[in-house]
Amino acid sequence: MWVSRHCRKCGADRVPGKDCQACARARAAAWYAANRDRANAASRAKYAADPSKAAEYGRRRRSDPATHASILEWKARYRALNADKVRAGFEDWYRRRGKSWRSTNTVKLRRASLAAYYKRIAERGRGPERQQAADWKRRNPDRWRILQQNATNRRRAQMLAATVDLTADQWKRTLDVFGNRCAYCRAEMTSPQQDHVIAISRGGDHTEDNVVPACKSCNSRKKNRPVWVMAGV
Repeated sequence: MWVSRHCRKCGADRVPGKDCQACARARAAAWYAANRDRANAASRAKYAADPSKAAEYGRRRRSDPATHASILEWKARYRALNADKVRAGFEDWYRRRGKSWRSTNTVKLRRASLAAYYKRIAERGRGPERQQAADWKRRNPDRWRILQQNATNRRRAQMLAATVDLTADQWKRTLDVFGNRCAYCRAEMTSPQQDHVIAISRGGDHTEDNVVPACKSCNSRKKNRPVWVMAGV
């Protein structure tokens, strides 16, 4: 039986019994355009039936340099034609991944934020307000010493008016309860500080139920404010 070696559509040379490559691709593209949902559903069902087989097929295709190059070319062409769609997809992915990462890495995020803050401070140098305060301290050492002594006396008077019964054993038990971590940022500490949930200056006591361990940064930032201001740490 005689079989033509030319494509019936375009007349190009072809393998007997098959269309030419260009016409076959055009026919496949037209079918996919008309049956996109059906084709995607079939691909998803095939992948769900045997994910390892699909993964092996992908690895085998990527191992071929020519095929891998064509895949990269197709991806670049797709991104160029669908820039807005690709950008929206990446933004949604980063938003979901970032939210999940932040929820499980609060300590790492806090440390990175502090490191970036101190780096900016070091690069910027001492600001004019801090420089002015430092200059005033050098010019007025006696007055600065008096101000420090007055602050110490106020603190001592407040402590005398408060209930002070926190023992060393109670403080050790508190550290064990918090796992030797800061009560606010959950960072591990080598030199924990005692922070008053209700500040002494606001009527709090120096007792086991009012003292929690805090890192130096969180203790300085909280000052004598209510404890809920640290909820965003």
